[in-house]
Amino acid sequence: MIVRSGEVVSVSPLEGQRGTVEGINARSFSVPGLFSTIENGLDAARLHVVFNNQTGVPTVIEIDQLEFAVDDEISIYVSNFQPHRG
Repeated sequence: MIVRSGEVVSVSPLEGQRGTVEGINARSFSVPGLFSTIENGLDAARLHVVFNNQTGVPTVIEIDQLEFAVDDEISIYVSNFQPHRG
């Protein structure tokens, strides 16, 4: 997914996944949105975050809100991050 200025520009689905933007809040995938997601997960049963040492951008966000619940997990993986210039 490419997000610019809070808008989804394009989506490239992973193998076996849908490539749709329906129901996606693009602002959640902006850098400030990623940090909001982390902040919202602070009280979760499990929160795992990895940051890029050079940019400070989160590259892995894994949240499990309820330890013994099914399908409540959120996983976000950021790759090929390039700051928008312009």
